[in-house]
Order: sequence, then C-alpha cells, then structure tokens
Amino acid sequence: MKKISGFISIALLVTVIAKALGMAREMAQARMFGASPEMDAFSLASSSTVVLFTTLAYALCIAAIPILSGLSEEESFRASDNLLLITLSGSAVLTVIFTILNAKGVLPTLAGGTVLYKNLASYLIPLLPLITVIYMLLSLLQARGHYAIQGALSLPYNLVIIIYILLADEMKITRFVIVVVLAWFTQLAVLIPGLLKERYFPRLRPDFRAPYLKNYFKTVFSTILTTSVFYWLFLTDILFVSQMGPGSASVFYYADKLFTPIATTLLYSISAVIFPRFGKVASEAPQTTTAAGSSPDRAYAAYVLNLLDGTLRLILPISALLFAFAPDIARVLFADGSFTNHDALISGRILSLYALGLGGFFVLDIVSKAWYALKRIRYPSMVVLAVLLINFLSDILVTRLFPDAWAFPALTSTLCLTGGGIVLMYALLRNSGQNVKPLYLSAAVSVALGAVLYVIRSLVDFNRLSKPVVIPVCISLGTAGFGIYWLITQLLRRKT
Repeated sequence: MKKISGFISIALLVTVIAKALGMAREMAQARMFGASPEMDAFSLASSSTVVLFTTLAYALCIAAIPILSGLSEEESFRASDNLLLITLSGSAVLTVIFTILNAKGVLPTLAGGTVLYKNLASYLIPLLPLITVIYMLLSLLQARGHYAIQGALSLPYNLVIIIYILLADEMKITRFVIVVVLAWFTQLAVLIPGLLKERYFPRLRPDFRAPYLKNYFKTVFSTILTTSVFYWLFLTDILFVSQMGPGSASVFYYADKLFTPIATTLLYSISAVIFPRFGKVASEAPQTTTAAGSSPDRAYAAYVLNLLDGTLRLILPISALLFAFAPDIARVLFADGSFTNHDALISGRILSLYALGLGGFFVLDIVSKAWYALKRIRYPSMVVLAVLLINFLSDILVTRLFPDAWAFPALTSTLCLTGGGIVLMYALLRNSGQNVKPLYLSAAVSVALGAVLYVIRSLVDFNRLSKPVVIPVCISLGTAGFGIYWLITQLLRRKT
C-alpha cells in the first residue's frame, strides 16, 4: 500500500503542476477574450471537437491499460501495435465524417454556432488522429509503470499557449486556434523519452483475431459513457445554454475550466494507479452467488469500499469549500480585462453547483472501474445511460421554464451524477455485508460544512472585499472548516 501511495503522490504532484499551468492559461485567455461572441464560438467549437476527441481517446486509453498490463513486454508491444492501428484507422474515418458534417453546416447548426464556429472547427477537427496516437501510446506507458506521464502531457502545451498570449501584439481568435493546434504536437513529444526507455517503436501490425479485442471494445463503449460522464453532461449543458444569450456559453466554459482541473487532478491521478491493480485484486477474489444474484467477493468489495472511504474523506470537504467560495475563486482568477465581475459571478455560481456533484462524480468513476475489472460492464452502462437521459430531459425542462437562469443546467447535472454514483455503489456492495454508514456520515458532515460556510460568506458579503483581502479570508475559513470536518468525522466514526 505504501508503494501505491508513493506512485499516487508522484502522479498527483505532476498533475497538480500541469493543472496549475492550465489554470494560468485559462486566466490569460479569459482576460484576453472575456465572455464575448468570439469566445462563445471558440467554447462551442472546442467542446464539440477537441474536448470530444480527447474524451474518446482517453476512453480508448483506459480500456487498453488492463489488457497491456497483463501481458509480457513483447506481447504488450504487439498488442499496442494492433490497438494503435485499429483506433487510428477509426479516428481517420471519424475525422472525414466530422469534416463533411462541418462543411455541410450540420455541426454549426447542432452547436447553435455561427460562421465563426464553422471556421474554428475546421482547424480543430484534423487533430483527432494525433490525439488518438497520443493517448494510445500513453496507455502502453502507463501499463509499463510510467504513472506520472499523464500529468506531464499538458505541461509544454500550456506553456506554448501562455507564451503566445503574453507576446502577441494583437489577439485574433483564429490565430489563437492555430496556436492551439500546433501546441498539441508538444504532447506527443512528451511521450518520446518514455518510448525510448521502453525501446518501443510502433510497427502497426494488424491482428483482427486477437482474443482481447472483443472485451476491449466492450470496455471502450462503457468507458466512453462512465469515465467521461461529466463531459457528456457538460456538453449537453453548454449546448442548451448557448441558446440563452451572448456570453452564456463562455461563462459555462470557464466554470468547467475551474471544475474539471480540480476533479481530474484528484480522480484521474488516483485511478491511473488504482485501475491497473483492480484487475489483480478482482482475479484473486472470485465472485459469489446469492439469492439476489451474482455479486463480487467480500474481499474485493471491502477493497473498493476502503478506497472510497479514504478518498471521499478528502474529496467531500473540497466539494463543500468549492460550493461556498466558488464565486470568489472565479472573481479572483478571471475578473480582469475583458472578463467582467458579472461574468465571473455567473461562472462562480455555475461552479458552485457543479462542485456539489464532485463526490458523486468520484464514486461513479471509481466504482465503474471496479466493475470493469470484474469484466462486467452492464451495470455501469445502464446507470450512466439513465443519468445522461435524465439530464438531457431535465435540461430541456429547466431551459424552457427558466430561460434566464443560466446556472440551472449545472444543478441538474449534479443531481444526476450524485444519484448515479449512489445507485452504482449500491449495486456493487448490496450483497457484500459491508458497512457504508461511514460514507454517509462523511457526506452529511460535508453538507453541513458547505451550508455553514455559505451562510458566513453571505453575511460578510465577500463581493465587497478586494481580491488581496478575499484570498486570505477564504484560505483561513477553508482551512478551519477542513480541520473541523476531520475532527467531527473522526469523533463520529469512533461511535459507529
């Protein structure tokens, strides 16, 4: 366990540095473009192309890791060649389809975009094959023990864009997108040292009868749904909100850029280390059959529950702190230049609502991976499809009933995430005899913490405080709240 903790710490440190640079990039970008129609077009174009492609490629990566990690070096190289060839061919076909749909005006219409959206998307769509190659090579390196490399991917990418924004005399959104495209090649360069160390060079040898392919594509389908569930919720939200007025897509975009780095830093750094080990634990803990049906062995269920319990005690108070202080975080980071205090306030409110679903997002992600290790993808797929459908219908309802309430779709996403996480966790643990009461205690205390801090913030009226003042105040209250949370949960756990 100490060795695992060490790997997680290294991966987390590298990821934190990369996310900090990413946040600096978003801050510079917000101050340059603000919540403008240009930024709306970029937000929609990026979300429906590059972010979508990255989501798909990450699912391909996640599904490949347990296959490659269970093979010898020579076998893993051969399997990597095969998977890379198949996925790269598929991405090339998808690139052609997206190019045609964009040229015919289908994508701009679906995204509620403009001619500018169409132009920006035409630059971003050809990135799909490159993104596929990057993430498939990443899967091999992670399977070979290079845990920190995922976090390091975006380091030079962010640096290139930040330097461009700082040095550019005149900022045009089209030029900015071209720089983004070129910066993606630096992520491929990050992988080269690891590939050289492993002495791997892609040879693209096809083997369409490989025994792992059937299970791989099943896992890909489920992973696209579950691991990327927040992206699908966010994409639904931003597409509906983009119809509500100028700047609406931009404020949602920046709320996501605050939420996603925090969520992915915590969740993906942990899952990058834990997921390859789920398969080993699952193979050593056979499933049992009860009157209620087939269920995981108690040892495996206890392993998953212990992981959830330990990490939720960190994530839930972070969720509470974000809920309380999100408007202030958005104002401090983004309210400058073209991005006004009003824009920051709306982004902060959206972030507050997304933050409430952080715990549910974590549970859904980790428990889904626990099911994958058992080679049972039906439960995660069914739950996530239900989550996406309910959120889609809810977004239709709230945008029609409350056309001026831009933040409401974020609330529906949070409720759907939380409900889905609880249902999936119950399905895994229902026949295991495990005590889940500590999880509910942690959740209850974090809800109380968020409510108290929100009331304090409202009474003090943080909006009147200057940026240099609000930062230490939030840090002090957050630190005190975190400490009280840990003290109360420790006392309650001793009594249970």
